[in-house]
Amino acid sequence: MRVRSGLQLRLPAPPLEGAVWSELLASAAVADVAARAQIPRGGAPRRIAALLSGLARVFVWAEPRRQVTVEYAGSGQIIGLAGVIAGRDDMGAEAVTPCRVGLVSVEHMRATLARHPEAAWPLIEWAAGRSIDLMLNVVHGVHGRVRSRVARHLLDLSIPATDGTTVAPVTHRQLAEAAGTAREVVTRTLGDLMQMGLVTTGPGHIALLDPEALGRLVTGGPRRSVAQEGRSASPDGA
Repeated sequence: MRVRSGLQLRLPAPPLEGAVWSELLASAAVADVAARAQIPRGGAPRRIAALLSGLARVFVWAEPRRQVTVEYAGSGQIIGLAGVIAGRDDMGAEAVTPCRVGLVSVEHMRATLARHPEAAWPLIEWAAGRSIDLMLNVVHGVHGRVRSRVARHLLDLSIPATDGTTVAPVTHRQLAEAAGTAREVVTRTLGDLMQMGLVTTGPGHIALLDPEALGRLVTGGPRRSVAQEGRSASPDGA
């Protein structure tokens, strides 16, 4: 299992082989979720959400009216596994772009893994690495500079646009909520990034002009945007 360095909110998909993934989704209830709508969760029986397409953000309720974004999930990701298994209701997910999800009961997932025990340990390794990443992300969210936090969210929200550019489909207000700061602070920070030639803003999105430079603001070294990684990934990469 590749060791990750943290400071990345877009986490990798669970290491489930194609046949296991297909079997897991065989009895899933498929739902289309509009952008900014909540991803279904909970209910009876308790279910996890397998993201079939789109981009979602996963958050924790810090208080009754405040959410803290802890990660972003792309196609092939599983949302809500830890919360469902632990019986916790203080985590949720929201579609950033239109999403299609498969809702899978915990009982069906348990039965699938029983038929494919070879998939269980890689899944445990993935969950352990994900927990460490989440802790590092929380530390960075508390102690990191605002410019670094904003840059990190822009990179991990990034998707390729139809014209070949890289964009983050987010407004100033949404970015402020995700980065845990005020809208005015985000607007000022984006103004600084625009003066540096790193971003431009548009209706409902922010264009990333220099993802590598944004990455250096986050880590102090080179970092590629998720959209760039997607363009160079193998067909099997999720």
